[in-house]
Amino acid sequence: MDLGLRFDAVDSEYLARRGGPALYSHFRGAPARCTYRRRALERAGELYADGLDRSAPDPEAGGLGLLVLQRAVLCVEDLGALLHALRGNDPWPRLTGYAVPDIDEVFLGAHRDPAASLRPLRLPDTSTLEKELGSGPALDGAREIVRRTQQRWLRMLEGVANLWLRHRDVAKATMHGYPIMAGEYAIGPPPAGHLSESVRDPGVRPFVVPLISRAHKTGVHTDVHTVPLDRDTVSAFLRNGKLAVRLTEQVCAAQADGIARGYDFALPLEFAHRLPQEQRRALEELTA
Repeated sequence: MDLGLRFDAVDSEYLARRGGPALYSHFRGAPARCTYRRRALERAGELYADGLDRSAPDPEAGGLGLLVLQRAVLCVEDLGALLHALRGNDPWPRLTGYAVPDIDEVFLGAHRDPAASLRPLRLPDTSTLEKELGSGPALDGAREIVRRTQQRWLRMLEGVANLWLRHRDVAKATMHGYPIMAGEYAIGPPPAGHLSESVRDPGVRPFVVPLISRAHKTGVHTDVHTVPLDRDTVSAFLRNGKLAVRLTEQVCAAQADGIARGYDFALPLEFAHRLPQEQRRALEELTA
């Protein structure tokens, strides 16, 4: 199958410098993909909540909690792949050829250098704002918008990164056939033999015990994890999965709009209503 793409009113040379037609199409298609991810995550959350409300057995409720975790981590992986792609040259091959360690590095980098992790969102720095806006109320308002936006995005990214780094092994286990035991079967009564000795009861219900094996030179080593799946924990999975979807939308919108308009930075106006009246009016006049 051959797929043809045509973009009107887009500078082809600038488009090539920003990653090419395929990547631009990916940015433009983000709303539909993100809607799909968000709805799938919300459906999983509803199934889990219904299971708890009808007092489903712990193994069933735990399985529904794992479904929420799986779908939340898929949302986070979308964001991580996008940030990985935009961190290097030739982003389209990076986006389509990433591996799990690449996503690990993205989110570890978010802890090491939070400011650098925001560069793909194309917020303008102070020198760029001064060059574009000169001085006066518009510059002051733009600086405040950038400051507030950075703070918000960094808080969102922190929760998303923690979800990936803590739980991606377990989420991947749900997709690749690793055994996962319901907590009550592991600790009993009756307890699951030698396995139960490695299980630490988290004190909440439901919980699960994934058994994740890795091959080493000396043989196969199996790690025994304990994952709480109580209502508060699963609510955090839902919340951070939705944050990942929102960040993905915002990254793609900033990139797509910048390519279409020929801008190298984006200034979100989400916080414009919180500015003093003079600054808000000055920015409104410029953006008009």
